[in-house]
Amino acid sequence: MIQIQDLNLGITATFDLNAETTLDEVITQINNDLAVNGINNLTVRIADDNSSLLFETTQNG
Repeated sequence: MIQIQDLNLGITATFDLNAETTLDEVITQINNDLAVNGINNLTVRIADDNSSLLFETTQNG
């Protein structure tokens, strides 16, 4: 289980990634779950080094 918190909005999203088998599936699941939970200022992608995940934030107010 992974938890991500938006401390500004007081939102916590919890992810169960046991069913995902590829990195693309993990990224898609995290991004979808973030949006469903209302955390719209954070996305995940493969980092430029192609060996890690990058969590990118955007200003939301």
